[in-house]
Amino acid sequence: MALMQLLGRTKNFTKRSKKYLEEALYKSLFKEGSSKISVRRQLNQFFKCSKRIFKWEVDETLKKLHDRKLYYPALKVHVSSIRSKLGVYQGFFNVTFLC
Repeated sequence: MALMQLLGRTKNFTKRSKKYLEEALYKSLFKEGSSKISVRRQLNQFFKCSKRIFKWEVDETLKKLHDRKLYYPALKVHVSSIRSKLGVYQGFFNVTFLC
């Protein structure tokens, strides 16, 4: 019991409803490779569809994109998560504008 609490809850992809993406966003982004063009193409394809993703998926996607130095797609995911009021990882792209 204590071991399960340390490891956390497991994510089951088989019981997803139809309004959610079939697989995790970070898996579908790197399906065709990790080049900038293929990641952007997959990300634009995701934004065009009306599927939802879980908050933890956005967090994992941002981490993986940032680790692979794909900053522009990570910024697009971050801005869209703020627009949809998920608000994950707000310290990741801390931008201040000076007048």
